[in-house]
Amino acid sequence: MLRPGNNVGKTTVLALIDYCLGGDAEQIYIDPETKKEIEYVKNYLVDKEVLITLILKEDLSDESSNEIVIKRNFLQRNKKIMSINGENLPKDRGGISKEGSISY
Repeated sequence: MLRPGNNVGKTTVLALIDYCLGGDAEQIYIDPETKKEIEYVKNYLVDKEVLITLILKEDLSDESSNEIVIKRNFLQRNKKIMSINGENLPKDRGGISKEGSISY
């Protein structure tokens, strides 16, 4: 059943897209009103090793069109995943600029 309106996750989906594009993970588990960490959300993302995958298609009407696959998780150090089209980005830099270019 589709639920329109409030508390259906619209802002969360946008925050996850932003995170895939290089945004800060805190926007997902920090309450924007109170500025406090929502501990159970952060713990879930880390404990369940949630992997966010964003697929950008060149042409949505053509299933075989070029695509960019971006993956990020919420883990630290050697368990951290941050890749574009299967190529791992350096842990300390890289991502997609505000202008839309991909940097490694």
